[in-house]
Amino acid sequence: MKQSAVIQALAVLSRRDRYKLGVLVLAQTAANTLDLVGVMLLGLVGVVSISAVNGSPFPAAMQSALDGLGWSSLPAETLASWFLISAGVALVIKSVVSAMLSRRIFRFLAFRQAALSGHLAALLLTRPLLDIRARASQDVAYIVTIGTQAATVGIIGSATTAIADVSLLVILGIGLIVIDPLITVFAAMFFAAVGLLMHRMLANRATRMGKESAEIDIEAYQAIQEALAGYREIVVSHRRWMYVERIRDLRWKAASINADSQFIL
Repeated sequence: MKQSAVIQALAVLSRRDRYKLGVLVLAQTAANTLDLVGVMLLGLVGVVSISAVNGSPFPAAMQSALDGLGWSSLPAETLASWFLISAGVALVIKSVVSAMLSRRIFRFLAFRQAALSGHLAALLLTRPLLDIRARASQDVAYIVTIGTQAATVGIIGSATTAIADVSLLVILGIGLIVIDPLITVFAAMFFAAVGLLMHRMLANRATRMGKESAEIDIEAYQAIQEALAGYREIVVSHRRWMYVERIRDLRWKAASINADSQFIL
């Protein structure tokens, strides 16, 4: 059975690195609970405001919690202000913590990419000459540089971002299902269906675009190396503009694919 790209990319990391990455992703997931706290506090602001305007009592569960905390004697305006400030603090802290963890994860993956590139270069330069020449130099250069970056920062980095987003939806869903299970279930089914539809529509296209981008990059490297290696012959035969046009066309194709890839992401 063919393994997913994420599993294959994780295989290039050591067990220790995978453990560190797991801890960082788990911390990022745990930070999403602050979003749930902030949303619930904003909901309490709405409940307090409606009760104050209509002159109606608070819900029994909320009134019991206020009695337990000794806040039942506070005016509605004071309660709403405190809930609003607390919600803002929770959401700001979550944003800061999430940004710091995301930066830490991507720096960690970038360092692993650099170490992997160095390791591959060391293995390459210890091989016999026939083994080195078994692959085109452009393929080797792509694997050691852009290939390692795509496997670590590209695939694994995107996967960690997706895990954080999905965990946020799950945490918010757990909180909302306590309030209104029926609406939460229907909303989850709707967005799950939309997500599956988009995955079916875009997954094959994204894979195809990734292969095309790699092939174009390798072809561009090859054209540049050919131009530099045979520069004297190219000048004499007046073929410089032929290489310029070839490289320019390849980079235009790469730019178009990269733009479409960012749109999909």
